[in-house]
Amino acid sequence: MYKYNKTEQAYIEAIGERITKARKALNMTQEQLADAIPMDRSGLSFIETGRNACNVVTLMKIAAVLGVDAKQLL
Repeated sequence: MYKYNKTEQAYIEAIGERITKARKALNMTQEQLADAIPMDRSGLSFIETGRNACNVVTLMKIAAVLGVDAKQLL
């Protein structure tokens, strides 16, 4: 398994924070967003907390559901 360096980890965490902020701005729960993508709520939680990196396809799905451009989440 790949171990991220500090810079990469900070970037992954920042993406997760932006996803969380956009989701909460819509008063959406993790479960609601996860169901809409679809993915497990725990998987979304790992992305939002920076424990897991988000792939491009998942990022685009999240952005579409949240009604934002994927660039805003990067």
